[in-house]
Amino acid sequence: MWPYTLVAEFETLFECTAAELGFVNRRMGRGHHLAQLAAESVHGVPESRSATSQSETNDSLGSSSADAPNPDIYSPMLAAYGTPQLYILANNKEYRHAFPGITVGTNLLEWATLDPIAREVLVEWELETELLGNSLRQAAANPHNGEARAILGKCLDQSPDYRAIYDRGHTDVHRPYSYQVLRDPATGEITQVECNIWVAFTHGKPTHFYLGKPQNLTPQKNI
Repeated sequence: MWPYTLVAEFETLFECTAAELGFVNRRMGRGHHLAQLAAESVHGVPESRSATSQSETNDSLGSSSADAPNPDIYSPMLAAYGTPQLYILANNKEYRHAFPGITVGTNLLEWATLDPIAREVLVEWELETELLGNSLRQAAANPHNGEARAILGKCLDQSPDYRAIYDRGHTDVHRPYSYQVLRDPATGEITQVECNIWVAFTHGKPTHFYLGKPQNLTPQKNI
């Protein structure tokens, strides 16, 4: 299990403090009602709940803010920032090498479901795609987030395999273990990457923050 606070997570996983990594923010989890919201992303939000759902979601994200540093400072770890709609805002060269084809502006669910290289890179493609899809379902639960619903609909329409995963009805967004398994399509080498994702506020907006540590990577102390 991950420690609760962001600082403790950094100290435990990367063997250095959050200050050394240059990113200090409290962890902001979401509420227990997300499974219900995810289901409503498919069937629609009842009119009686539309007004309160937005408020509950905002409250669950918290109100603190911080300016996120350039992801390049986290090298040689994998680092990226993205939106709740799963668009990449910034990433470093290690992340781009690990996930070929993902650049600024790429949508992660579209990449996973529609780019053939994703099945080479993601050794556990079904699990990773399900987790991404469930995250987007949460965003689509917001009645004002038509963009998330449009992306979800596109991926469902164009990827029969993802449609089959979606139709299972699973809505969990929590990774069953703390790592993901990636393959380098150029060499075939398989790497286990210890990873975690936080939701933090940058410039007043919620941002997903990803850090990945390849199994054979020794953390750098003075970043």
